[in-house]
Amino acid sequence: MLLTCAIYPLLLVIVMLTDPLVHVLPAPVRYLVVVPLMTASVVWGVLPRLHRWFGRWLAR
Repeated sequence: MLLTCAIYPLLLVIVMLTDPLVHVLPAPVRYLVVVPLMTASVVWGVLPRLHRWFGRWLAR
């Protein structure tokens, strides 16, 4: 649940920012743009912060 609360707003922001640029492309191509951005943001941004903030609680 914690990860969902962090990723969902990030996904909304990425989709809103990329939509003006890729809205004319077919859905699979849009996913090729959004998924790498989302993955990189989660791996190098969201997960380290969540681990730092909630590490002790998550390790229980």
